[in-house]
Amino acid sequence: MSYRAVAVLLGALTLPPAPAGPAGMDQEPQYNPALVVDVEATVLEVRDVPQIKNSLGGIFLLVKTDRETIDAFVGPADFLKDFDIIFARGDRIQIIGSRVRSGEAFIILAREVRRRERTLYLRTRNGEPNWSTRRKAT
Repeated sequence: MSYRAVAVLLGALTLPPAPAGPAGMDQEPQYNPALVVDVEATVLEVRDVPQIKNSLGGIFLLVKTDRETIDAFVGPADFLKDFDIIFARGDRIQIIGSRVRSGEAFIILAREVRRRERTLYLRTRNGEPNWSTRRKAT
């Protein structure tokens, strides 16, 4: 094997792992009550993302606000299926949550999501997930 082939092989072995989940997240971002935003948005895409290692797994909404296009983590799919609300492309929603860095991008960790007359209460004001205690979300 030539020196060039060994260098290419070693270089391939040292490449960083591919990003996991939306926005390149490889570990779960933390809710920060000091970074709460209240935005109106249009849903562009709904994704059910499997949990991989320490990343968030569950329902993500890719939304467009008046400032940016950003992922919003709503909660685990098994928690949300208990509630009679389905998000779809084109839905106008209001999200209150913590806008935090996740990998190289930002994400909103939703505390409340309102669509029409329905509001899902997903976290406490300090960011504790309601699914961790299985509290009623609506």
